[in-house]
Parts: sequence; structure tokens; C-alpha cells
Amino acid sequence: MIKPAGKVDNYTVSLTGAINKTTQTTSTQVNFTGLLPGREYNVTVQTVSGSCSQTSAPVTEATYPTPPGILSFTTITTKILTLSWSEPVNMTGVNKAYNISYGISPSTNLSVTSPTTNVTLQSLISGTNYSIAVVTVGVRGYQSSPVTTSVYTKPISVKSLQIGAVTSYSVSLTWSKPDEYQTSYSYRVQTFNSSALMVNNTIVTSESATIMNLTPGETYTFLVYTRAADIITESDPVSNMICTDPSPPGILSFTTITTKNLTLSWSEPVNMAGVNKTYNISYGISPSTNLSVTSPTTSVTLQSLISGTNYSIAVVTVGVRGYQSSPVTTSVYTRFLRDVILDYLNENNCVTPYQHGFMRNRSCQTNLISFYEEVSYRLDHGESLDVVYLDFSKAFDTVPHKRLQTFSAAAGEEKGAGSERLDDGRFALLRFYGSM
Repeated sequence: MIKPAGKVDNYTVSLTGAINKTTQTTSTQVNFTGLLPGREYNVTVQTVSGSCSQTSAPVTEATYPTPPGILSFTTITTKILTLSWSEPVNMTGVNKAYNISYGISPSTNLSVTSPTTNVTLQSLISGTNYSIAVVTVGVRGYQSSPVTTSVYTKPISVKSLQIGAVTSYSVSLTWSKPDEYQTSYSYRVQTFNSSALMVNNTIVTSESATIMNLTPGETYTFLVYTRAADIITESDPVSNMICTDPSPPGILSFTTITTKNLTLSWSEPVNMAGVNKTYNISYGISPSTNLSVTSPTTSVTLQSLISGTNYSIAVVTVGVRGYQSSPVTTSVYTRFLRDVILDYLNENNCVTPYQHGFMRNRSCQTNLISFYEEVSYRLDHGESLDVVYLDFSKAFDTVPHKRLQTFSAAAGEEKGAGSERLDDGRFALLRFYGSM
């Protein structure tokens, strides 16, 4: 204040408002402390000279408001930021507002006003760093010091997440850039197995990724996030699901081979112990594999086959969602009909009991034993015995086949008898057609 003219002994300064204070001073200035922020106060000055005094007209002034509390974000999307703060210190119940300045960092060229301790900033750009400053606005428009922060809006999610090449141990993914793409973006790819356990977390900068070291025949869910330049703020994920191919069965081996049946087995597929799976077995007369059966175990018996025939066999592992492994293949001949033919001849008494050789349990040795027994019996009983030895040299090669065919036709065979000739001209097989 300005010292008035004339003699002045002292000044009595009175302050009234949220807090009342009075002080005497001989100076023309006074400092009041301990006031409350953001309030208006009235000040009067009484000039004292001896027994005389003069009181000035009141002057109104206000304290500055305290700043807002720490800023925090309750919502962060691609286009919207919602932030809040706590009440300024010692300003409960006091009329006030808040001015929020913001802009693409480091600028804060936009502003809005809020009467409450929160605000929503709209129409923002995705994946962008925004600087924000909030001040308390008290009486007389006085503003506090600013509280500042910065934050990224969420990037927009990627587009068209596609599954590429799939093997037993890897899956390739591709996607398209998000809208409002920025060169500072990167991508995070998370991989979860069927037990919802994350098994891979990969960061890439291009729009593709190949996830390795997976388990065959397992179902995987892939989540792809767009990441802003701060490598913290991420978009909502885009997901896709796929199953890896099961690994193929082990090497095929045959435990039984007969004229009509084949029993084969194989070892467990690699890295698929405990995984749900079955096996599909395709087979047919080589090279065809037009028949198929399914087995829940690592073995199968193929039945009702044709004797002496080459069969092609392919076995694949069938995993979840019907996905199949690469095939394991082999081929094998069923046994010929020798045993079947001999059984037929014996059951129908087509072969004399005196026939030895080429018959089960009747060899050259049994022929000699039978012969010696017969001779011994005759001699023991005083009977005479004549023995005639015949040597059928090359008997099989010298059979008169045409005469045999004629004889067979006369015996009532439907089409007679036929034979096949080998490359050297010899006949090796006698084949009967008809009722036999």
C-alpha cells in the first residue's frame, strides 16, 4: 500500500474470509500466511495517528487453488481416453473447475473444461502419444500449477489373420496392417495350447510369424496384438485356432501273415504320448489302397484277403479335428493256397493213404518206415513177398498234359484240365476248373 500524507504511527491490517486475521505494522506491506487455497478474502487497512484513525475501503483478493491429484486413466481405447484425478488438497466444497489441455506429444494445443475430477477426451488418433496437462481453476479464474502426463491410445487391431503352412511342429501366420498404421508399430504373437497354457510369446515387426517347437496333433490358439511405439500399449487381440499335423506312425511290421489275414503293428508317433488319436489304415491290391479301416491302437488285423496277392498298405495318424499325418507305407504278399489245397484233398479223400512226400506228416522217412513194417509183417507170418522198384525220373516234367486234360474231361470236369508253361518250356502247375 502507499503511505498516506501526514503523520502515521502504524497500520492495522484486517483480513476476513475463510480465515480471519489482524496484524499491526509500521510498514506499508504485510504478508498473511496459513490461508486456505482457492478462497476470496477481504482486506482493510486502518491508518492510526495518535488518537485518530482512518479505515480504507475493503479490497478483495483470492488465493490460488491447489493442483489436482495424480492423473490416472480409467479407459484407453483407439479413439478415447478417460482420465481422473483426486480432489485438490484443502479445496473440498470450494467452487472450482478443471482445465484439461492435450495434444499429440509434445503439443497441448487442445483443451476442454470439466466440473468434476474426470474427463473423457474423444476423436483421438489410434496408437498415438498424447500429452495431457490438468489445472485447477478457482475463484477469479486463478489457475493452479499443472499436473502432466502422457499416454498412448490403443492401436487398431490387425486385419485378416490367416493360417499358412502347418506341420507337426510349426504353424505359419500372416495378417494385414491395421487401419491408421504407423511405422513405429510392432506385433506380439501369443500361442496357447488346449490347456490354455501360453507356450510361446513372440515379437515381430513384419506382418507374419512362424511359431516353432510345437507338439504334433495339438490344438493351438494364436493371438496377435498391434503394439504402439511405447511397446506397452497394445490393441485388442485377433485370434485364430489350428491343430498341428500329427506325427506319422513308426515303422510298420507284420506279426502274422496268412492266406487271408495280415496283422501289422507300429510304434507310437513321436511326441504324441497321451494325445488323443486314432489310426487310419488304407489297403488294397497293389498299387491300390481303396479299402480302409480304423484302429484306436498301434496294431490292426486285415481280414478276408486274397491268398498269394501283393497288398499295398498305408497308415496315418488321425489327430484332433480329423487332421492326418503323412502316411507310412509298405507292401506284402499274403501266403499261397498250399495249405488250403492240401486240407481240401485230405478232407475229401482225394489222396491215397499210401502217398508219401509232399504231404503233411508223410515224408520219405515215413514211407521207409511203412515199407519196412509191411515187409517185416509178411516175413514174420511166412508169407512170400515180391518187391518192384520203379524210378520215375523227372516225373513232373514228363507228365503227358494233353492226355491228362482228355482224361479230366472224360471224368466230368466242366472245362477239363489246364496247365501253365514256364519260360523254359516246362509245365510247372496243373490247374483244375469246374466242380473241384
